Amino acid sequence: WINTHFMLCNEMPHGGLKQSGYGKDMSLYALEDYTAVRHVMFAH
Repeated sequence: WINTHFMLCNEMPHGGLKQSGYGKDMSLYALEDYTAVRHVMFAH
């Protein structure tokens, strides 16, 4: 992307606390809603 400092994903929650806009956007909490810890083991 040209002239942008970060990319947003449409699936991520957006909004914030009151009028500040700080809260859900680009936070670790938003990312945790779309991730799951998994263990994968490969045998050679």
